[in-house]
Amino acid sequence: MPSSASIRGLRRIMNELRAIEPDFPASYAAVLRFIAYHVETQGEEPNVADIANNTGIHSPSVSRILLTLSDRRLGRTSLGEKRPAGSRKALGLVSRTPDPVDLRMIRLSLTEKGKGLIARMTENLENT
Repeated sequence: MPSSASIRGLRRIMNELRAIEPDFPASYAAVLRFIAYHVETQGEEPNVADIANNTGIHSPSVSRILLTLSDRRLGRTSLGEKRPAGSRKALGLVSRTPDPVDLRMIRLSLTEKGKGLIARMTENLENT
């Protein structure tokens, strides 16, 4: 049975995620946490294949998730236009940069906003 402290910690994490995006999917949190973990343990920024192979999320889905987590979105609207129904805003939690050796590959890292979110999530889990 989970302790009341662990439930409160999870509630704080969910509230933090919902403050960023009202229906923040668990897959987004998994991708963010994997990026942080990979950089920490491997000393390099992961690419889409690394994330897909280690999270069980298919590559096309990872790519769509990263578009939302980054500061870029495909199909942006012109100034003053509403986003299409069901589209998500760019959250600015992940930075995308070309690999210096293979320019076809994109490397992923957390922005300062993303690092702060992961730090708070980790803190909330450790304090439970």
